[in-house]
Amino acid sequence: MNHLTKQQQETAVIAMEEMAELTQVLSKLIRFGYTADKAEHLVQEMGDVRLMIQLLHDTFGVLTSSTDDAMMRKQNKLMAWSSLYE
Repeated sequence: MNHLTKQQQETAVIAMEEMAELTQVLSKLIRFGYTADKAEHLVQEMGDVRLMIQLLHDTFGVLTSSTDDAMMRKQNKLMAWSSLYE
């Protein structure tokens, strides 16, 4: 049983599609290298995902401060367990 509104469903589906497109661009960068034309495509897809994240906030009534807290927790984990912040 689906308890999402039509708007929530549409926002979720489009967000998933945009995230999949970003995933595909990143995969191609890994496979084929980073070039100026690929950089342009990466920027476009990142912008699309950022917009959809904002629409998810709005559609599901999630406060930005809530995801800011989640981002900080993830950043702390990455600082401890990855080389991204060295």
